[in-house]
Amino acid sequence: KLFNAWRGLRPSFVLMLQSCYLFCPTELKGGLLHFIFLVAIYLVRVGYRRGYHESAYFCDVPIKWRTDMPLGFLIIILILGILPVSLVFPGSSLAFFVLGVLFLGIGYVTGNAGFLIWLVAGIYFSLWFLLSFRVLRRLLLTGSLLSSFRKSLPHVSDTEKEAIEAGTVWWDAQIFSGKPNLKLLSSFSEPTLTYEEKKFLEEDVEELCSLFTEWDTVVCKDLPAHVWSLIIERGFLGMIIPKEYGGKGFSAYAHGVILQKLSSHCCALVIHVMVPNSLGPGELLLHYGTDEQKNLYLPRLAQGLEIPAFALTAPEAGSDASSMPDYGIVSYGEWDGQEVIGMKLTWNKRYITMGPICTLLGLAFKLYDPDHLIGDKEDIGITCALIPSNTPGIEIGRRHFPVNSVFQNGPNSAKDLFVPLSFVIGGAKMVGHGWRMLMESLSAGRGISLPNTSLGSSLLGLFSTASYARVRQQFNSPICLFEGVQIPLARMTSFVYIMDSMWKLTAVALGLGEKPSVMSAICKYHITEMQRKVLTDAMDIQAGKAICSGPNNYIGRAYSQAPVAITVEGANILTRCLIIFGQGAIRCHPYVLKEMKAAASSDKNALKNFDKALFGHVALSIRNIIASFWHGVTSSRLVYAKGMNCPTQWRGYLKHFLRFSAAFSMVADFSMIIVSGQLKRREGLSSRMGDILSYLFMISAVFKRYQFSNFSSDDEIVVRWSLDYLFMEMQEAFYAFFDNFPSKVFSSILRRMIFPWGRVFSYPSDELSVKLSNIVTSLSPQRDKYLENLFLSKDPANHLARLNKAFNMSFRAMEIHKKVCKIKVQPWIDAKQQARSALGNGLIKDEEYEFYLGYLDLRDEVIRVDDFSKDLEI
Repeated sequence: KLFNAWRGLRPSFVLMLQSCYLFCPTELKGGLLHFIFLVAIYLVRVGYRRGYHESAYFCDVPIKWRTDMPLGFLIIILILGILPVSLVFPGSSLAFFVLGVLFLGIGYVTGNAGFLIWLVAGIYFSLWFLLSFRVLRRLLLTGSLLSSFRKSLPHVSDTEKEAIEAGTVWWDAQIFSGKPNLKLLSSFSEPTLTYEEKKFLEEDVEELCSLFTEWDTVVCKDLPAHVWSLIIERGFLGMIIPKEYGGKGFSAYAHGVILQKLSSHCCALVIHVMVPNSLGPGELLLHYGTDEQKNLYLPRLAQGLEIPAFALTAPEAGSDASSMPDYGIVSYGEWDGQEVIGMKLTWNKRYITMGPICTLLGLAFKLYDPDHLIGDKEDIGITCALIPSNTPGIEIGRRHFPVNSVFQNGPNSAKDLFVPLSFVIGGAKMVGHGWRMLMESLSAGRGISLPNTSLGSSLLGLFSTASYARVRQQFNSPICLFEGVQIPLARMTSFVYIMDSMWKLTAVALGLGEKPSVMSAICKYHITEMQRKVLTDAMDIQAGKAICSGPNNYIGRAYSQAPVAITVEGANILTRCLIIFGQGAIRCHPYVLKEMKAAASSDKNALKNFDKALFGHVALSIRNIIASFWHGVTSSRLVYAKGMNCPTQWRGYLKHFLRFSAAFSMVADFSMIIVSGQLKRREGLSSRMGDILSYLFMISAVFKRYQFSNFSSDDEIVVRWSLDYLFMEMQEAFYAFFDNFPSKVFSSILRRMIFPWGRVFSYPSDELSVKLSNIVTSLSPQRDKYLENLFLSKDPANHLARLNKAFNMSFRAMEIHKKVCKIKVQPWIDAKQQARSALGNGLIKDEEYEFYLGYLDLRDEVIRVDDFSKDLEI
């Protein structure tokens, strides 16, 4: 009968949803109760129309459905709906208990409280009683659940624990909760530069970039000597070192913006500046060094008297750096004529940036104490030490050339090298804490250095490609007017906007003192991947100009070196498959880490803490299930999106963001329950969940960046393109996850809950792409704003400066060209002869003729490629 009732219900289902939309309040609680009530009313309607006879399952006596069945069925539905709602809204259990009693009383008084109603009510009240009294709940339920949880919990090594707990959580935790606080997001202020930072950027950085071209580094296979001198003299190697130690003391935001501009000029330059200001001796000394170590080394690093490098990667320990074979043995040895406790170190490192020229080598290794000279443990763990590179016994190897890049990179090694314990960063008390130190410090490399070097080269790719597409002509028209070129140009522009949005939101977190490890991993992976796509589009559009090496090729070196950023600081495959969701699922989830800590603890409060975390988790999960289903059925129309005062046309995007945040949190919980400990080995599933989390983060970052511009209408096109793209990618990540989920039943249920009406989003339209492309290929303030941190030489002979000049001239030249084309000439007559004919016929003036000829010469120059003698080696 229920099946037949549902068949009768289907024609009215759309009308029911419309009623929900019109009459339900936006609050979830009221909306849910209205929804249940409307379902019951429509079942009444169906039952009345069909006139079914009722058995004693629902009522005490055989009666007709159309007279007495509706009230009994309504009572069942309401009682079933009360329990999950009471769990979602803390503190409301007693009120819902009273409400349940009231409903049951109504059923009894009206004679509708049959067997099924009493059964449902009994189950409900039993559950309510068990779940509401915590002492009873822990005794009868939580204790056994804790035992089962401890048995099923996969083994987590010490290094994994340190990696999981490294850094802090911030806005990423809000997204993971399923109910991000838009008011909190809206409250963050835009990062800015101080007067000193702005002056350094406008003067010192500009001067440094003006000293040379990237081709100069190709010729000499290094930075020129005078460039190195200015880097050291102006304090580029000490930007993160506080002023009390002689450094610049710049903010994370200033650090990032400076790297952007350097990267837009020369890949080798930015890497040589980036590494000393990223993960390495300076960063580790600042956070963990002893006062003696700080006072000795930080001033020397700031002044450039020491060139640092950090040796972590080994031939057999790349992405899995924790498996490094390099080791140290605690032992007695002679140092400065005295016998002291120290370490005999043996290592073989490679891929060490700055390694061939460093004077101060940071080293990561595993430390063992077989004779228990410093404690009870034999396997002490990963340790970090700081060793002068001229120490006898250290062998600095020859250089690597990563994808023929000229930045200094190479191996180093040693065998049984004795150094005192005072060489450990932080002293003897920090032995064995190296992995935690590295994990907590990775936020600088992943959150600042690599994202901004990638963003800087992407700015170069966008600027040069948009300018070249305006100047380059095919079929008697600039190629920027062809839709096949406009679509990738729009993609490049949007990607640069998204990358900058992600970086700025991360800079806000870093400015607040956070070390957002998951957010940094998202930035590292997605910004470096977007860089690769931007530079690939740049190569495709600039074609022959981009593939011929030489002094006039401004994009080829950046393109060839894109894999470097993708490879270092944790390869992108590892970052996507294991770190973003693998760490985020534990670190960012409101309750999972608390549950794991309680399960691993033998403390007397373990059961209490586990109980609190578990039922908080249950309540959150029920809330997200209800929210996901409700918002899916209503197509996000009833999402309560308050906190960010954006224009009305953007509220739909905000509602979708909140809806899919809840959906992501729900799916994450189901994944951890069903796949359980195998989830970290199901890297395809984990990576797709990481993608969803990343896209939600990027969506929020784009909104925040748009808020920074006061929701300017000038940015509307790029914001709309970016959001359409990100929502579409997020949607496809959901579908790919469902297609590969091991349980097809749960996969189908989750898919129907989240996408009850099918796919919601589509990629940006061609019309929108054309509009966005036109912005960056025309003279507009928006174009200048999107390319704000690009270095553009003031030298009139510079190849990019010449391209920019041709771009600026092209608009007037095109108007003159239209006049010139009125002269019909033979096909073998060139443009200059045609212009001369137009001048002779009075179609153009002398000044226009001279301008046009100058433009033609400049255009020929900027599209020309380099050539060399046959015996020249590049």
